[in-house]
Amino acid sequence: AMRTRWLNDPRVNTFQFVRGPVTLESTRSWFSRVQDNPARCDLVFRDPLGRCVGMAGLTAINTASSNAEYYIFIHPELQGRGIGRAITEWMLFMPSGSGGS
Repeated sequence: AMRTRWLNDPRVNTFQFVRGPVTLESTRSWFSRVQDNPARCDLVFRDPLGRCVGMAGLTAINTASSNAEYYIFIHPELQGRGIGRAITEWMLFMPSGSGGS
């Protein structure tokens, strides 16, 4: 439900290539299609209290050419606090094997 709310918020979706409006049903359908896709790595980032502050990931991962597409979106109420920068830096320097899907 959180992903759905965020992707329907203009503070988040302005720079996303997601056709809206996003529904809970379309989110469930998206998840079932991508959850076992080895060409994706989708992550949720939480603060020390366990609250979700952002989501980011890699899509179209091509190990042969060592490239992928990067996406990120930050909780609409927490934008402008450096969270996106911290997540992007972690994604760029992520230790091997610490990712997930």
